[in-house]
Amino acid sequence: MIPAAPAARGGPLPLGPWILPLILLLGASVYVNSLGYQLVWDDVGLLRSEPFRHLGSLPRLLTEDFTALTDGELAGRYYRPVQALSLAVDTTLWGLQPGPLRLTNLLLHLLATALVFGLVELLGAGRLVAALAALVFTLHPAHAEAVVFVSARDNLWVAVTALTCLWAHRRAAGSAQWALWMAAALAAHLLATLSKEVAVVVPMLLTLADGLCPPPHIRLPAAARWRWAFRRSLPYFGISLAFVAFRVPALLALAEGRLTAAGLWERLPGALEILARYLRLLFLPAYMQPSYAQARPLSLLGAWPALGLAALVALLAALAVAWRRAPFPAMALAWILITLTPVVDLIPVSFRTMGLADRYLVLPSVGASLLLAWTIAALLTPRPGRPRAACAAAGWAGLLFVLVTYPALLLRYVPVWQDNLTLFSRMVEAAPSDPLPLFNLGLAAMEAGDHPRAIVLLERSLALDPARPRARATLGLLYVLHGRAREGSRIFDALQGEAVTDVSYYVNRAKAHVFLGESAQAVAVAAEGLLRFPRRAELHEWLGRALDGSGRPQEAIPHFRQALASDQPLVEEALGLSLAKSGELPEAVMRLRRAAEALPNRAQPRRALAIVLEAQGQREASLSWWREILALTPSGPAAREAAAAVRRLETAGGAR
Repeated sequence: MIPAAPAARGGPLPLGPWILPLILLLGASVYVNSLGYQLVWDDVGLLRSEPFRHLGSLPRLLTEDFTALTDGELAGRYYRPVQALSLAVDTTLWGLQPGPLRLTNLLLHLLATALVFGLVELLGAGRLVAALAALVFTLHPAHAEAVVFVSARDNLWVAVTALTCLWAHRRAAGSAQWALWMAAALAAHLLATLSKEVAVVVPMLLTLADGLCPPPHIRLPAAARWRWAFRRSLPYFGISLAFVAFRVPALLALAEGRLTAAGLWERLPGALEILARYLRLLFLPAYMQPSYAQARPLSLLGAWPALGLAALVALLAALAVAWRRAPFPAMALAWILITLTPVVDLIPVSFRTMGLADRYLVLPSVGASLLLAWTIAALLTPRPGRPRAACAAAGWAGLLFVLVTYPALLLRYVPVWQDNLTLFSRMVEAAPSDPLPLFNLGLAAMEAGDHPRAIVLLERSLALDPARPRARATLGLLYVLHGRAREGSRIFDALQGEAVTDVSYYVNRAKAHVFLGESAQAVAVAAEGLLRFPRRAELHEWLGRALDGSGRPQEAIPHFRQALASDQPLVEEALGLSLAKSGELPEAVMRLRRAAEALPNRAQPRRALAIVLEAQGQREASLSWWREILALTPSGPAAREAAAAVRRLETAGGAR
């Protein structure tokens, strides 16, 4: 027989008001180093898209999906207005500084932890269970991706808003201010659905919580209690149904005709495998990966689908046993099943072969945290008829496991997300035959200036999947940069002969022409690309560079302005140079100064500043910048030019 839940008050551990701040401090400590990491993976493409740079794009942020907002950079047609708005607020306040962006993610994670604590107390499970649930949740290793990957913020938002909805809904029961609490709960549920589609299941969680763990003043027979719980949840079901109706056209478009009974049956083995893998991550989180390159199974007889089916049967059996005897763990089990259902990829809306990712487990992990917390608390709480010493030892062992193992796993895994080279190297290590991680690692090597390694990685990626247009266009550019212009041109010509639907062809070919000094060809390619992708910042940047290289700096200026994002000092430098050539010297000085401050080891903006300031008659300021160049480059042509300028300006100063 399953024991009853621990008493609401008291217990083996005296927990004062300091316990929640201590748990939050512990949760923050395991992630604090990540605030110094770089932006990775989709972060740059997402955040450099024009609508996310400022709040002036508010109507678009609220009405368009991420595919439209990024002009095709991100696939999937994700509609995430809450995340989009929060990212725009961050970039408006801080630019694209990784630290503040990640700090917002961390604060959301800590807020979700506090809400778990408060919700468990409201459900009557007691402070010990609340503290243990918050501890498990805040340290759960499967949360690493959601906390340190800025683009995964939507998973934190849906957890925060869903938990807020549950908390406010619970506060409304029996409260004199029930109307205010219900309004807050309904608003939170609306925000949850606008955070991520999985929030449509929240009304089921509300009904479940009220039916299994009713407020103390509700003393109704079981059937009447469930009717009361369902009636209370009806407004939330209305919001969920309205949101589903709103999103159905987009979801059907993503499904591409695969949403049939036969199609769902074919996907069932994969859904069961994902269920098994997610349950392992929830209860034995020792193997986290940034990408799971799993082939979709076709039979229920495979090892993982069979394991998933067995786990499902076991969960349903445990739920049936606990339903009447132990309501709180029954609610935790049902929570896991309900929140995992939308993320097991049974509905064919993911563009990946298997839609499996750690970040999807933030909301399901609440149920796992409740179940683990209740189990540990039950073992620690003395009860008649049980071996007290053995149960206490098991409870303390469970608590020690969470306190030691979870932080150790996080401290080992979180650094995987420190930069793209580390992240994509981990992906390639986990899935060496998957072309996408190889391509991403090749891009990271290219950005780091390691062109030979980038070429090898892209060639390996294309050997596995020769049809990828972005990989081909990037390899074409690398060939040009590495002195193999003929091979690069052949790749671009072949891509041009196909139906070009990827922006990378235009961006990389324009870069290649600029590198080869073929400014007119670069202008033509970039201008053609902008006809297809009018909002892409990279195309505006390279059209600006091509126009400037063609001796048309005034025409380049508006394109540089269009391309400029708050963390793109190279574009700021290019804009400053074009402004200087066009005679707009005050703004040119401002732009070049900002570029020089952002690029402390780069001589080009300093050289331009020195020349412009001398032309303005600011001899001392110009002299200072020439001396900085000498400190940066003590030898070579740049050093000789700077030394000559210093002598000339010092002589002119002495003559005066």
